[in-house]
Amino acid sequence: MTVRIIVADDHPVTRKGLSSVLENIESFQVVAETGDGRSTVEAALSHSPDVIIMDISMPDMNGLEATRAICRENDRIKIIALSIHSNKHYVREMFAAGATGYLLKNCDIDEVIKAINAVCEGEMYLCTALTSTVLQDYVKRSTNASSSTMLELLTPREKEILLLLAQGFATKEIASQLSISRKTVETHKARTMEKLGLYSVAELARFAEREGLLAASSSSLNSRKPLQK
Repeated sequence: MTVRIIVADDHPVTRKGLSSVLENIESFQVVAETGDGRSTVEAALSHSPDVIIMDISMPDMNGLEATRAICRENDRIKIIALSIHSNKHYVREMFAAGATGYLLKNCDIDEVIKAINAVCEGEMYLCTALTSTVLQDYVKRSTNASSSTMLELLTPREKEILLLLAQGFATKEIASQLSISRKTVETHKARTMEKLGLYSVAELARFAEREGLLAASSSSLNSRKPLQK
């Protein structure tokens, strides 16, 4: 299977260099190159790629905003951040926005290829250089929450959205069910991830299952079915 890729970076040398390397890999096809966030969103909706390699610091809508916009419209597209930023805040925000991978720009091409293959298999990918930082952040957040259960950190609305995400509902479906905007759903999701120290919907689902939320709501599952796409 050919993996269709968009490379988004505002530095032409970086963008064209990475595109050239990826094009030489038999199973990869670069379908578009973009240099700003807005054109990346447009290219994503036009080409519907499998993967987007997304720089964070771009003009005319940054990579974080572009990731949110793309995931609202098509959450099947896998987005891998490729950034100079190693700060855990950027990592957390990109995953909360919908990214499925995070790489630093000083990583080698083998790790880029590994990340692309991983997200295409449905996995999350975090570059080796950041693993320790993210783990320390997770442990710190878990320790800070030891005086109360993690669920007590969430508002009723955040718990409601957490449950719906864990049940497999997409952002658009949740917005429709709760009569709120998709942006509001994304905001609640980001805050929930921030409070729980989690980085993906898959981790939210595991948390909900571990806390017994799915079992408690099983009686209502039959009355709530995902919208037809």
